[in-house]
Amino acid sequence: MKIYLTFFALFLFGQFAFGQNDTVVINNTTFITTRKTRENSVGTKDTLILLYRLENGKRKYLLTHYLYAKDADCNNVFTDIGTMTVRNDSLIFMKHYLQTKKNRDPIPEWRKQIYKVTSTGKLMLLYDKSKKRNFNWVNSNYNDDHKAN
Repeated sequence: MKIYLTFFALFLFGQFAFGQNDTVVINNTTFITTRKTRENSVGTKDTLILLYRLENGKRKYLLTHYLYAKDADCNNVFTDIGTMTVRNDSLIFMKHYLQTKKNRDPIPEWRKQIYKVTSTGKLMLLYDKSKKRNFNWVNSNYNDDHKAN
């Protein structure tokens, strides 16, 4: 499974050029995503998406979501692989948290956030849950990810 996820991450990393923009319209509201890379604390590159809403011809920053991120502490190396999906009137953000050591830190394996785009173009958080290995989805209490404006 880890090999599959590594290839998936490399595919994503190779597909996104620095500063690449995409536009999507949800509920008659235009959103722009900008993909960027930046160096992380372990000397590799993270890939992230910045999400903007188009208001009166100007971009309004909403949130940042990592598609690929790597970090480490004295005991472990962490790799996060994320996705952003548009489904009907919602934006769905998934993140898979991977660790290299057998002595796993008590972090979730998955996190899922669903934002509904209202008729006025605002993002309303409908779902924010995490899942540890072999457990059910529970409400997230992590503040390390995005909060939409």
